[in-house]
Amino acid sequence: MIKSYNQFLNESSLKDVLTEKLLSISGNKVILGRDTKEEIKRMVDDGKLFNDEVIYLPGKPNRCHANVADRSKGTKGFNIVSGYALSDDIWVCHSWGYNKHKKCIFETTKNKYTKYYGYELNKKETEQFCDENY
Repeated sequence: MIKSYNQFLNESSLKDVLTEKLLSISGNKVILGRDTKEEIKRMVDDGKLFNDEVIYLPGKPNRCHANVADRSKGTKGFNIVSGYALSDDIWVCHSWGYNKHKKCIFETTKNKYTKYYGYELNKKETEQFCDENY
C-alpha cells in the first residue's frame, strides 16, 4: 500500500504546507487558528479557493463560527465551510456559509475579505462544528 505524503507529515509540517498554500494564492502573512491536525489535513487535501459572489447575512461581530453554526440549523442550502479568509494581505481563520447550487458565499461578519480558502464540512463534521460553536 502506498501512503500519501500527508501521512508522513507531522502537525508542524502540515501547518507549513497550509501556510505555503495560502501564501501562494495571495497575501503576505498567515495567522493560524487552533485547527486540529485532521482539520489542517482536510484544508491541505480538500481545500479550494472560493471565488463566488459574497452575500452578507447579519451576525454577531467577530463570531463567524457561532454565526454559521446558528445559520446552518434548519437553513436549506446553507453548508458550512471552514478555512481561512484574506483581509489586508493577512489570512485569518474563518468560517462561512456556502450554497453550491447558487454558487454564493454567505458572510456573517462585517469584515471585508477579498479571498476565501477552505473545505465544505460533511454532515458529521457539521454536526460536531455546530455542537462546539452554537
